[in-house]
Amino acid sequence: MPAAVSALMGTIPPEQAGVGSALNDTIGQAGSALGVAILGSLLASGFARHLPAGTPAAARGSIAGALAAAHGDGALVQAARQAFTTSMSTTFTVGAIGVLAAALLATLVMRDAKPKPEATPAPVQERELVA
Repeated sequence: MPAAVSALMGTIPPEQAGVGSALNDTIGQAGSALGVAILGSLLASGFARHLPAGTPAAARGSIAGALAAAHGDGALVQAARQAFTTSMSTTFTVGAIGVLAAALLATLVMRDAKPKPEATPAPVQERELVA
């Protein structure tokens, strides 16, 4: 993260540093919240989808709910663990693909982002007063 922040702040003029820092923090917070929401939804829906058809409704909400609803039913415990493992693997794969896509996009966008040299104003020639 520090390298990305340094790259971002290096491209922003000093008088806009506050705006750049605030934007970086906002994007980070929004990205974290969306990541948790999207990956959590994917995990929950995958878990429910991978359970057997006759699974009680109380067991479809979470792995904890499935283990509590099992009441010693070894088949339901095994099915819940397998469904959770499969769903978690899918979620990790989707997350990894998202990270790789973001890294590729950042590489393409920042590929030619080099700071431009500041233009120095031409020296003003002073006229000599002759008396």
